[in-house]
Amino acid sequence: MSLKQVCELQQPTEEQAADESQEIETWVTALGHYDNNEFEEALKSFDNISDTSKILFNCGVIHATLGEHDKAVSRFRRGLVPVCD
Repeated sequence: MSLKQVCELQQPTEEQAADESQEIETWVTALGHYDNNEFEEALKSFDNISDTSKILFNCGVIHATLGEHDKAVSRFRRGLVPVCD
């Protein structure tokens, strides 16, 4: 495979780029809620984003902050398991 072919594979479609942009905006909103101690709202925002290890970690921290340790551990563990499509 040529370098050009590899680069073409890495270019997101317009739809993928729009989805990624929306996820970033939602992530920023969720962090804003977290910073304002609006933990339930932060969790709701994070639930609208793909389950990446970063998002699952953030949710685990929020659950731990709320004293929901079983939920926190569950989110941390899910963040460690590779997600298969």
